[in-house]
Parts: sequence; structure tokens; C-alpha cells
Amino acid sequence: TFSKKYVDLINQVKQFNSEEIYKHSRLEPFKNYAKLIINSIYNFLLDKYSGKNTLAKLNKHKAGFPLTIGYFIEWLEKYTLRTNSLSKKYANEVIYDLEDKQDYKQAIVDYISGMTDAFAIRAFNELINF
Repeated sequence: TFSKKYVDLINQVKQFNSEEIYKHSRLEPFKNYAKLIINSIYNFLLDKYSGKNTLAKLNKHKAGFPLTIGYFIEWLEKYTLRTNSLSKKYANEVIYDLEDKQDYKQAIVDYISGMTDAFAIRAFNELINF
């Protein structure tokens, strides 16, 4: 356990960090930018949902969005129910059933949460380029 002196010091540092770093007004533009990126990728991938035909619909659009859709397809193939030869290729636990829209939504959230900032920005830029 810490002495009262050190507990007070830790609390002061936490308060300073909260006020001067995490909640600093200069972060607002970045927070808005990050929300735009994440929401854009999420809505773009959600728009491709088509029940049992979701992978086919994604593949149909893959050429125009090789980064955003291409890697998402690869990721889905590892973690979704499947009846083809991919079942044997990956030993991962099946997490999502693409025929369930809620599972698909969760798959998108989990996929985005695993992106680095740099990858998410590249994916977003792919969505907005002509």
C-alpha cells in the first residue's frame, strides 16, 4: 500500500492528466476526425450485409475497395461459419454467423477495433477517393 503522501501525489497526477491531456480542447478536432473515420468504415461495411450472400456481395465490391473490403473478407473467413475448404485452413474458433445481422455488426466492430490508426486512415481514404 502507498502512504497518504503518495496516494495524494498519484491523484494529483491523474487529475492533471485528465484535465490537461485527455480532456484538452485541442483533442476535439481529432476526436471528431476519429469518429468520422470509424463511423464511415462501419457504415460502409454494414451496407454490404446481405444475409447468407454477404461474402458474395463483399466480393462484388472488392475490386473498388481492395484494402477496406479485401482485408475484411480475409478476416471474416477466419472467424465465421463456413462450409467450404476454408473451414480446414483455419483452426480459429468460429465466432460469427453471417446470416445473423447482429453477428455481422459485431464482426465489423471487432474488425475495426483491431485496426491501427494508420490502417483505419488508409481505409477511410480509400472510401472517399474517386
